[in-house]
Amino acid sequence: MIKKKFFEYIFATLLFGIFLYYFYHLDKGMLLERQFSPWDSFYYKQIANSFLKEEFVSIMYPFNERILFPFIIANFVKLFHLNIIFSSFVINLISTFIIVIIILFSLNFFKVSKISKFFTIIFFLISFIMPLRYSIYYPGNNYAFDILLFSLIILFTFLQIEK
Repeated sequence: MIKKKFFEYIFATLLFGIFLYYFYHLDKGMLLERQFSPWDSFYYKQIANSFLKEEFVSIMYPFNERILFPFIIANFVKLFHLNIIFSSFVINLISTFIIVIIILFSLNFFKVSKISKFFTIIFFLISFIMPLRYSIYYPGNNYAFDILLFSLIILFTFLQIEK
């Protein structure tokens, strides 16, 4: 039984890798290649830069309350010596992968059939508005990271209730 579940997680990881490779070449664009940060990511980049320089600047509302993502980006930049946009891209990809694992865990918990699990994971990974493709297209945003946080809150709340 455990080997079957382990195989499902390996298969989900393989699907994630295949779709990441495919959609990276299909969806990457100006934002990632030129390290461009429009809209919300402009403010996240400013906040991350202020963490890196340890000079805290005043940022307009509502971005002044959203400091967790830029804080993690700044620490990721310090740790791996990457630029800010690529660091946020990697953080979003890691977040997306963890979401896939959470989805598979939840589907296993509810004893969903294998074919339904397979299609759920595939549809999650190939849909444009879902975290994988959105992270590639718009790497500076925190969309996948926010979904990961919400997913963890929901998962832990559910597991606490089931206890």
